[in-house]
Amino acid sequence: MPKAKKRLIQQGDVLVFSGVAIPENAKPMKIVNGSYVLAEGEVTGHSHTIEADPTKVEGFESDGAFYLKVKAAQVKVTHQEHKPITLKKDSYQVRIVKEIDPFSEEVHKVRD
Repeated sequence: MPKAKKRLIQQGDVLVFSGVAIPENAKPMKIVNGSYVLAEGEVTGHSHTIEADPTKVEGFESDGAFYLKVKAAQVKVTHQEHKPITLKKDSYQVRIVKEIDPFSEEVHKVRD
């Protein structure tokens, strides 16, 4: 059976990688107002969220990284200023886009 291709999906400053194993030591993510918050906007106060319906998706956290186990055929990640993205049944890791300041040579998270 062929190995599944890994995919990268981006929504603003959030990167979502498919086909990623969820670490054994991962703990359940905190649920805020019925959703998992994947990233909060430092500038606008908006956030990247996914509905925390345990029949469709489970959220985990390990060593500061977020992971999603999508159990439904598809779920949506939403944000107030971006089009929704669709995640299909798979396991995912969520990361934040980083940028390098060439003058200070420091790495910073992109602020949404």
